Amino acid sequence: RESSAQPPRVRPEDIQLSAEETTRANQIGQRSETERAKRPTRPPQHTTPTPTATTDTAERPRRLPTRTPPPATPKAAARPANRTLSRLSWSLLGILLITLIAFGIFLVVTRSVTIVVRLPARETVPINGLVIPLSPVAATTAQGAVVAEPISTTVAISRSGEVTEGVLTPVESASGVITLRNLNMQPITIPAGSEFIAIGPNNQPIPFISNVEVTVPGAVTSNLGNQIITTLGEAQVPITARSPGSASNIPANSIREVRIPGGPTITLTGGILTVVHDAIGGGTDEEVFVIKESDVRRYLAEVLTSLDQEARRQLDGLALARNLRLEPTTVSPSRAELEQLAGFEQIVDPPIGTSLRNTRLFTLTVQARYSGLAIAGDSAQFQRQLADAFNSQLIQNGQLRPGDCRAAFVRGWRWDGSTLRIDGEVGPDPACGNELDPATRAAIQNAVLGRSRA
Repeated sequence: RESSAQPPRVRPEDIQLSAEETTRANQIGQRSETERAKRPTRPPQHTTPTPTATTDTAERPRRLPTRTPPPATPKAAARPANRTLSRLSWSLLGILLITLIAFGIFLVVTRSVTIVVRLPARETVPINGLVIPLSPVAATTAQGAVVAEPISTTVAISRSGEVTEGVLTPVESASGVITLRNLNMQPITIPAGSEFIAIGPNNQPIPFISNVEVTVPGAVTSNLGNQIITTLGEAQVPITARSPGSASNIPANSIREVRIPGGPTITLTGGILTVVHDAIGGGTDEEVFVIKESDVRRYLAEVLTSLDQEARRQLDGLALARNLRLEPTTVSPSRAELEQLAGFEQIVDPPIGTSLRNTRLFTLTVQARYSGLAIAGDSAQFQRQLADAFNSQLIQNGQLRPGDCRAAFVRGWRWDGSTLRIDGEVGPDPACGNELDPATRAAIQNAVLGRSRA
């Protein structure tokens, strides 16, 4: 008969594990806490023990089901993660500290100094009017000189001009005869050159001059019994207006006084000496043509252009006669000088200011002594010779030294008929840039080598 007794108590030593369970148990101790936290937990499995039949045979030990741990709570799962982050932070801090220490040691061991050198300002020195010698075309060498031959010619150009604007000019002076009357018993002498003053229509004084000396006799009184008659002394005086022109014409009885040279001024109205006269005329004006500066200037530009063209034509001919060619930049006087009204002689016939009555024409002549340089090559070769000669002259004068990163620059040149001069400047050489030359760089390095930073 089957008995219903309770199952016997199982001791730990009675539990036997399979090979798979033994391997799993050994791996549990080797896992990190992080893996343990990440490992999902399985809900506990509750098994009901199966009843065993009671037999007469000996009882065999039973295998109990494996218990799984309860699921981990969130707080328990986060604790291993925080512990891992803390270890990582300390590791990074240690690496940073080691890097800083290594960098400091590197700075101490490898001491380097950066030196900043400010280049001094390189000024430009102007060179004005440096004389450049000339070398004959037949010369074999021309060190520091320009190969050229001077040529010259005198050129004159004439042209007729016309005065277009006339002016009204006084031509004839008014003249006439006046009568002086003396009320005094004594004669009065009016010397030649005495000045009679008339009053014109606009109350302007108009002077007349007596041409001869005149004595005005004294007055004569006659007793005729029942009456006394006084006869005034009279004299005729010819006079001429001091200034020509129609403005000197005066109406009758307009003379008011006479001024005796070195003597008094006598009023001729109501005194002992009076004057009567008719209208005095004869003063005339006429239109005349006066040569003015503006008339000459109207033709001057045209004449100067012809002068320059003719001069260059003649200089070209002189150069070709020598199997050379004229360098146009050396022609003197230059066109710029002519524009400034310099370098030529001007002749006006008749002269400026002359009044022309029968004609309106005058003659303008300009002339100049022209000179230039005849060269064997072209203009480009001539300019290269100028630059080389300019550079050589500056080196000879000590104004330019090879190797100092300075160069000579030609800005212009001029030939004045006897001397070739160059205008230019000495300034920084663009080929050197803004870098130190090797000698200066080596000197700076030697000066600071082995010195302390202090």
